[in-house]
Amino acid sequence: MAFLVLFRQERGLSLSDIALVTGIYSLTILLLEIPSGALSDWLGPKKTTLAAYIFIFLTGIINFFSFSFALFTLAGIVYGIGRALISGALESWFINTLKKEDPDINMLPFFSKANSIELFALAAGTGAGGIIAGYLYSLGSLNGDLLSPYSIVILLSSLMHAVNFILVVGLVKTELKPQQHNKKSLFEGIILPALRITFQAVNRSFQNRILFSLLLAGMVNGLVIMGLETYWQPFFAGLPKINSEKALSFSFLMAGSFAAGILGNSLSGRVLKLLRGKNLSLIVLSVFLRGTVLLMLALQSSVYVAAVFFLLAYFFSTLASPSLSVIINNEIPSELRATMLSAQSLFFFGGCLAGSLISSWICRILPLSAYWLFLSAAVFLSLLIYIPVKRELGRR
Repeated sequence: MAFLVLFRQERGLSLSDIALVTGIYSLTILLLEIPSGALSDWLGPKKTTLAAYIFIFLTGIINFFSFSFALFTLAGIVYGIGRALISGALESWFINTLKKEDPDINMLPFFSKANSIELFALAAGTGAGGIIAGYLYSLGSLNGDLLSPYSIVILLSSLMHAVNFILVVGLVKTELKPQQHNKKSLFEGIILPALRITFQAVNRSFQNRILFSLLLAGMVNGLVIMGLETYWQPFFAGLPKINSEKALSFSFLMAGSFAAGILGNSLSGRVLKLLRGKNLSLIVLSVFLRGTVLLMLALQSSVYVAAVFFLLAYFFSTLASPSLSVIINNEIPSELRATMLSAQSLFFFGGCLAGSLISSWICRILPLSAYWLFLSAAVFLSLLIYIPVKRELGRR
């Protein structure tokens, strides 16, 4: 949602309150990421996805009626449950469906297309939400406590998830689980597998220097993404020439960030060829440029120049994503792939949680530009993480 932070501010939350809500949301996903994968195996991907859409639908309803920190926190927890449930379930169904058609199928083109379609849909939906909110603001008749342009768009977004629920019911076809699998208890089907997977993930991470270093880099990435998604709205709101069409401007900025992500993902192969196929070189280059962009963003007072650097931040975030996936997956044995991808998600949301706590403290005493400087410094320091990766790869 392009203006969710502004909606929360409109309902009385401070920036530090919003950071804490985001942190609790990240913590919820952090705790449920691996158990939700086990739940998907136990119930099946379709039932798990339907349960996720129920939680996400309820998130919009709770947000619509929220006027306090407690209710927004509840919405964050409910949304975190939904996000944790839906991530593994949809991916599991997607992979299993393709593997059923051809066990030896090359998954990379399908993942690339799916990611591009998802980003395009996010861009289109964000733009549509901004147009609707902008039109409602132009009418000037919706300025009540409960009904406002922001709250109406949030309610419409929630209703779209209800449509998703209906589509999954009608379109997604999955095979029935074997009878003996369904007889497993909750403890045997979810808790034990989750504990086993967690132990395997931690053990494998500490044994492999390359893997552990890249997981730490993923934690820094989570910290940066949390900062961008939480604070870009109030940052741009404080710049001149944007307040008159705030909802529409923010929606196009958010849609533009998704487009920049698609462009970065699309150009990664060409840039890699210029670097003679050196994946690590592309990763280090994109990290350095991302830190530079965040530094320049912190120093901007022009909305137009700031918008360019904001879009470049998302561009460089996705430019090296395929190269990072290649290195990580080369270090993971096939029998532990799902386990380590869950561990990767854990590190990412651990970074999101850390970013929420740090930003809540920084924003109490310093301006937002100081937090962009902090993120830039964190990105530059993360370049040190790739030194052991280069050494290990050089020995092979």
